[in-house]
Amino acid sequence: MKHQLNKRSIREDQLNKYGIAAVMAAQYCQSNAAIAPSFAWRFALAKLFTNSRLVRQELYPRCSFLGLCESGLIIGIPKGKYCSSIMYKGIATRAIFLLRTNSSLVDDELKLWQSVTRGAHIAPHQEMQVVIALWKAGLIKHECQ
Repeated sequence: MKHQLNKRSIREDQLNKYGIAAVMAAQYCQSNAAIAPSFAWRFALAKLFTNSRLVRQELYPRCSFLGLCESGLIIGIPKGKYCSSIMYKGIATRAIFLLRTNSSLVDDELKLWQSVTRGAHIAPHQEMQVVIALWKAGLIKHECQ
């Protein structure tokens, strides 16, 4: 499976690798409906993190991506059961709903995180980078559907 960022994507050097992985995985799923989001995520990470198995197993960004897929928030990926973590799914989906009401948050990752967590002292683990990358790439549904 060869990956190319398409015209809806943003340049790779503007994202961290988890953001790039989220965009790649979403595009894999869009290009072939038979590809499960969990497989697409693992495939994208294997391409980006060739030397680090621990990084490829990172729970937080994976569950953020799969939670968005599960909620039907990524264009071209149907709702389904993709993630068992309610917490991480909730964090990512809340970020999307906040971006829908205030899209300027996309340019302030810390402010978005603080809004999502409602000021609670919870450490971020790349969840917002996944959300922001998908949003900037135009892969998120911008209205409730």
